[in-house]
Amino acid sequence: MKTCRIGAKKAKIVSMNRNAEPAIYFMRHGQSLANARGLVAGQLDSPLTELGRQQAEAAGRAALAEGLKFDAIISSDLKRAAETARIVAGILGFDQNRITYTPLLAERGGGDFEGGPIDNYFASGETEAVGQHDVESLEQLYGRAQRLLESLRRNYPAKAVLLVGHSGIGKMLRLAATGQPKSRLDKRQTLPNALIVPLAANDKSNLQ
Repeated sequence: MKTCRIGAKKAKIVSMNRNAEPAIYFMRHGQSLANARGLVAGQLDSPLTELGRQQAEAAGRAALAEGLKFDAIISSDLKRAAETARIVAGILGFDQNRITYTPLLAERGGGDFEGGPIDNYFASGETEAVGQHDVESLEQLYGRAQRLLESLRRNYPAKAVLLVGHSGIGKMLRLAATGQPKSRLDKRQTLPNALIVPLAANDKSNLQ
């Protein structure tokens, strides 16, 4: 992993073999208000904090320093991801009007846990979370990830694509992209904010 230091902040970029079709990169949004307060945002809108905006800016500057160029930027339609995508696009000189927004990149639906303490969500078993609290099932989340990947392969062959989303969908995208079972998703592990990584990198620790 190559690390770029920008002032007191650190943004990480992992190089990828551009022969992949397409070359897909993923980043989670910057810190949201729900993140800062230890709450489950799920598919609720939660704005970026000032730190979250700084994280997005640092990631954009690191990508620029690395010479990364994207043919497409595709974002979750939730506001925290959309703002992150616009910040990064602005720094990279990517026309913000060309950003595509899709609910396929939305965070895993948190059901009754949304808006509440994240520790309660982490403490629940998968069967309990889905059956009793209306959390989006692993099958549904995996299906979303597969549909998005299939769309990218059809529409962006040999292109570099940046996906801007959330922790849950990011982890499931990695599993789907690398042929791993959906049951390997651990909801207690969260992705770092504003870290740009290749979706199918050999170092799988980044998105699991």
